[in-house]
Order: sequence, then structure tokens, then C-alpha cells
Amino acid sequence: MNTDGSIEVIYNGPGQYINQFLKNNNRMTFKDISKTIAANHLRRLEAKLNLLKCLT
Repeated sequence: MNTDGSIEVIYNGPGQYINQFLKNNNRMTFKDISKTIAANHLRRLEAKLNLLKCLT
């Protein structure tokens, strides 16, 4: 959420790309429950997906 109250969409794509990213980078689990991923990584994945959409 931005300081003005608006919401920024960081990633709006299929979960398979996030799973693949986590597997490729050997991400550690948080308290053996879930894996963490930084917002910047999600933004990069979103940018790559947008580029792929433009090319097809």
C-alpha cells in the first residue's frame, strides 16, 4: 500500500513462475511454513511476463 492509500499491484501472474523462481534460487522456508520472496523479485517477474505478452 502506498502512503496515499492507493494499492500497487506488484505481481498479477500465474503462480507457476513464482514456484519456478523459488526452486531455481533455493529459497529457504520461513518457520517451515512458507517461502519468502522480495517485492523487487515479484516486480521483475511481472516485467518479464509483460514483455512476453507483448512479444506474442
